[in-house]
Amino acid sequence: MSYLKYITEIKNSNVIVLYPGKFQPYHSGHHYAWTKLRESFPDNEIYLTTSNVERDAKHPFSFEEKVIVTTTMFPEIDEDHIVEAHHPYDVKAVLESLELDPKETIVVVAIGEKDFDERFKDDPYWIDFDGMLDYTAKHHVYKYN
Repeated sequence: MSYLKYITEIKNSNVIVLYPGKFQPYHSGHHYAWTKLRESFPDNEIYLTTSNVERDAKHPFSFEEKVIVTTTMFPEIDEDHIVEAHHPYDVKAVLESLELDPKETIVVVAIGEKDFDERFKDDPYWIDFDGMLDYTAKHHVYKYN
């Protein structure tokens, strides 16, 4: 890719923040993290991403129930910002659900070290967020914790 095309790609990009999780249910601890994300990224859209898996007593809520619980307990979260994803950490699938182009979207993912190490530790697609947003999701996503 030419350098000029790369610069144009970044300049015209939309920045979003993803906060993936099981949210069985979404609770005040999750909401504290969401509030901190809102403070850190006040000008950007923040999306909760979660699955629709009902497996057992430990994971009882469907996606629809998670939306109801979350938006009832925390009405400042818009249900349009809760995204269903088979794998909540699958950035490309979430972008597809949101109808966002990875070439035009910069993605910051709020993820804890434990979850990151279990899933993406050696994946070069994931890079640490250092305050700079130099890549679209076509190239990388930013890990924020």
